[in-house]
Amino acid sequence: MVRDNGDVLFLRMTYRNGWGLPGGLIGRGERPAFTAQREIAEELGIDVPEPEVYRVYLAPEYQSVTFFTRVRITEQQVASMRVDPVEVASVSWFAASAMPDLDREIAPLQQVDRVAARELLGVAPE
Repeated sequence: MVRDNGDVLFLRMTYRNGWGLPGGLIGRGERPAFTAQREIAEELGIDVPEPEVYRVYLAPEYQSVTFFTRVRITEQQVASMRVDPVEVASVSWFAASAMPDLDREIAPLQQVDRVAARELLGVAPE
């Protein structure tokens, strides 16, 4: 989730130690973009347009596939966020150039993720 100034939203979940992105497990028959929309609604209480899947991360050692999506949100949506306190301990916005490392159980961020956030806003890569 990228806001108009280019910052990217990160969460600290109640069941993890480090930072994460909004998201969760894909349901049977769900498209990855729909899963992202559903999880954002559950965790943050807002509806967003269908996100774009821009990267897939395969982790055979964990038998997992992570779909990274991106969606631009308005300041009105930011103001109306209602964090689910059962799942989300805290939220914070980070500049695309200063995104934190993710919790060790989550697929790692890469330079392509910083570029994707900037591309969403039509800003040239650094």
